[in-house]
Amino acid sequence: MADKSDKKINFKEHILRFILVTVVLFLINLIFTPNHWWFYFPMVIVAIILIAKYIKVVFIDD
Repeated sequence: MADKSDKKINFKEHILRFILVTVVLFLINLIFTPNHWWFYFPMVIVAIILIAKYIKVVFIDD
């Protein structure tokens, strides 16, 4: 079982991946469909998942 510090490191890695993927989706959106902003839909969904993971790692897991 991973300890709390491992879970925090894993969470930080997820945040970095989230930022990278969001930037890539934004650039794809900007280049191919600049009149229709769709990139924030997947961004919001993943952000909600990350918030839930943050709550679990910081507040629920002991």
